[in-house]
Amino acid sequence: MAKPAKTSLKPADGETVELERLQPVERTAPAISGKGMIDRVTVALTVQLGRTDISVKDLRLLRQGQIVVLDQIIGEPLTIFANGHLLAYGEVVATAKDQYGIRVTALLEEHEPAEEDAA
Repeated sequence: MAKPAKTSLKPADGETVELERLQPVERTAPAISGKGMIDRVTVALTVQLGRTDISVKDLRLLRQGQIVVLDQIIGEPLTIFANGHLLAYGEVVATAKDQYGIRVTALLEEHEPAEEDAA
């Protein structure tokens, strides 16, 4: 195999750094399938029921049994986030195992502006 060609890089301090150019590698073993690898990555899915702002004083006075009123109105879609990024909207459902679930009612389109700071 031929020796890889080099290229020079001059950082701000003026010193020259030699970098080898990347060359195609002969395949002796199968490459890792990117799709299979990416499919195993976990994503934190979060559903936001609502939000509110309260003062530190009110937070300190909070006691068990008190109700905190959220800005979410009954019937409005809940927001669904994937790793903190707005992904979709949905509604709460009860599952057969006596747990809550979320029914996705709308996916965020790529061209729609995401409300990132809502997370």
